[in-house]
Amino acid sequence: MSVQKVRLGDLVEVVKDNEYEPLKNGLTKYVAGGHLESEKLHITRFGDIERDKEVIGSAFHRKFSKGHVLFGTRRAYLRKTGIVTFDGICANTTLVLKPKQNGLVEGLLPFIVRLEKFTKHAVNRSVGSTNPYVRWRDLAAFEFELPSEPEQLKIKEALWSIQNSIDSLENLLEKTKIYSISRRESLLTGGIGHTKFKKVKLDFWTKILIPEKWNCQKLRDCISSTISGIWGQDDDEEFSSENVRIKVIRSTEFKDWNPKMVNNSVYRMIPKSNLKEKSLKVGDIILETSGGGPDQFLARTVFIDKEVLGQTDVPITCSNFLRIIRFKNFIKPKFLYHFLNHIYELDLTKTYETKATNLRNLDLNWFLDTIFISFPPTIKEQEEIVNEIENLFKIITQQQSHLSNLKIMRKSIISSKLTKE
Repeated sequence: MSVQKVRLGDLVEVVKDNEYEPLKNGLTKYVAGGHLESEKLHITRFGDIERDKEVIGSAFHRKFSKGHVLFGTRRAYLRKTGIVTFDGICANTTLVLKPKQNGLVEGLLPFIVRLEKFTKHAVNRSVGSTNPYVRWRDLAAFEFELPSEPEQLKIKEALWSIQNSIDSLENLLEKTKIYSISRRESLLTGGIGHTKFKKVKLDFWTKILIPEKWNCQKLRDCISSTISGIWGQDDDEEFSSENVRIKVIRSTEFKDWNPKMVNNSVYRMIPKSNLKEKSLKVGDIILETSGGGPDQFLARTVFIDKEVLGQTDVPITCSNFLRIIRFKNFIKPKFLYHFLNHIYELDLTKTYETKATNLRNLDLNWFLDTIFISFPPTIKEQEEIVNEIENLFKIITQQQSHLSNLKIMRKSIISSKLTKE
């Protein structure tokens, strides 16, 4: 395959069409930085100019058309770029790009400006410390190896075939998630096949309908023990006969949790005297009680099963920002795990957060005493509900795995055929 080294600026130009009266000229949409999603190739989100005209300001006068590529120049590491699917305006800090008629096949540019190699180039050439930005002349200097036009057409066809599959699967995944979350709520509060219901508390403020024969108890009354996590000592410190090596799960591993995330957890040393109490067991739930962030509330959970414990040949515990929860034998731990996820996604848990300096803490006593869980009196019905919920979320996992594989294929084609990354 013949290739030539090229500069982006030789193949791509900045569109500098200004529009100071968009509404008068039929443009109703604008794109700000918040509308650009780092994980999305297409830009589909936008604001309403008429509604927000007092907010967006005079900087929003750069006109773009459907098919143009937008690139946010501020904080280039955020990868705020994509191909736009409508006409509108954006701020003058957003570049509007299109291919020149001299070598780059139309349709490849959106993939090029999302390359890791391109992002590194943009970040390295950014100026300013508080709000770094990159200039077009520096982006234009980006060099890459471009195949011949016939080869570009083949690459374009392959990439867009994969991209269309990604778009379809992302839409399906979003619908599957919405249905699964709705169905989970229905199962956790209404069960299967019930016709008579009663009203009970969900928390201090909220009441819900549940099957007439179900139980409703404070979360605390379902718990046999709560155990604080432990951080211990660095694994590379001098070994002591009083210590034992252990894996420690942190809240860092909670995002996109699966059993293999244990491999990302850290080795630490803890006193042997703590090992029996702190070691995780099948059926334990880890609850996040400290940490969090502006957009990340506390009370996320992880369920411990045989697959989790089988990831390593040493005992596993959790950090001191987390807490181990164990339950009484009249309720299935997995049922309670799904209930805790349900109330987390309802945003009920954020009410129970307190703040000390820059650290958020979950008021665990208040949480356990004012959250009520409704559940079937028989383990058999609890298991039936859990099984249906698990099957729903297994479909989501399968779709996510397929989506991940498609993105790997897309990246592989770009790396091997387009830029030699």
